[in-house]
Formats: sequence, C-alpha cells, structure tokens
Amino acid sequence: MSRYADLPKKALRRVLLLPRQMYLITKRRRVVNTSPSIISNNCLAGIVLSDLKLRFNTPTINLYFTREDFVVFVQNLTEYLSLDMQEDMEAEEGFPVGRLSGSAGDVRVYFMHYGSFTEAKSKWVERSGRVDLGNLYIVMHANPETSRATLEAFDALEFDHKVVLSPGPRDGVSSLFPISYYESAHDPQTTIFDYPGPYSIKRYLDEFDFVSFINSGRTSARQ
Repeated sequence: MSRYADLPKKALRRVLLLPRQMYLITKRRRVVNTSPSIISNNCLAGIVLSDLKLRFNTPTINLYFTREDFVVFVQNLTEYLSLDMQEDMEAEEGFPVGRLSGSAGDVRVYFMHYGSFTEAKSKWVERSGRVDLGNLYIVMHANPETSRATLEAFDALEFDHKVVLSPGPRDGVSSLFPISYYESAHDPQTTIFDYPGPYSIKRYLDEFDFVSFINSGRTSARQ
C-alpha cells in the first residue's frame, strides 16, 4: 500500500502539488494562442485560464448561468455584452444576481463568488470590454439533466469554436465531448472540477484538451 494512503485528503493534495504544477507547466508551454476569450456557463473559464496563466478576456468568471439562459446569451452575445446589467432585487440565492434584459428576453447571471452586486458588475463590465469577438471559444458544461433541446440549440450556435462537456454519447450533437465523471457512480458532492481519485494530478475537467481547443479549435482531443 502507498505510504500516502492514510494521509488526510488536504494533506495528500499538498503532496501532489508539485506533480500538478509540473503538469500545468507542460500544458502552458504548448499554448500558442495567448489571448483567447473563453465564454462559459460557469466557473470553467476562470479555472482554465488560471491554469494556463492567461488573462481573463471574458466576463464569465466566478459566476454561472442556467444552461437555457447561457444559450440565449451566446446566441445574442454582442448585444448582451453591451447591455447595462441590473441587479435582480427579487433573487433569494444569498449572493448577487444580475439581469440582462435584451431582445431575446431576460438572462440572469449568478455571481456566487462575489460579496456585492457592485463588485460583480464592475468586474463584469471590465472583463466584457476585453472580449475579442475574433478569438472566441464557447464552452458549456452540461449534465445528465440537460435537455435535448438545449444541447441542440447549443450545437446550432454559429461559432467556429464551441464545445459542450457532457455525459455522452448524445447522438447528433456534434459539438459534444464526453467527460468520464458521468460514466460511473460518484459522490454527489464532487464536481467536474474535482479529481477522480486521491492520487490524481488531473481534474475530470482536464480530460478535455483545452490547449488544442484554443490553439486550433479541436474539440475531439482527449488529454
């Protein structure tokens, strides 16, 4: 048995910190496109950009959308990025919620990692101004409950570079990349951002090769 087997989870992650950092350094060396704008429906964009040490050229940092609202948002991306975000005063989530009221309807943005709406809106406006519409990468993290209609609407988006990370296969959804997190029973408290096992240096998220994606638009590459 490994000498690390009895270590508490947090201590074990510290033991694996150096191998994880070496893995990330190897990924960073492969990056050619150093200024992508990754638009995601949850914290995924921030985690990927942080791992690769790239600037946050996207407002979708430390927040989430419902998947249905996210599709509306990216379908009308230029318009919704230009809107003045208002605070949703009726929200009961316990954290700030913003509302973008555009031609396709209201889209709500859930700022679960911000202390105030003022802070959240300030960061949203600042980072929206950095979005490069010519260097866009659209990513949706789905789950087993995501409707077929939502997946098909995402698949129909007119972007050159898009991917949906989801349970697979979903026949006819060409932009889907299956993540193994969903292939077997798992702790409901874990997420796609967690590690498959105590000795892993890669998250479930790392199964998808984001470097190949932002360098060349490839959506079939598995790490």
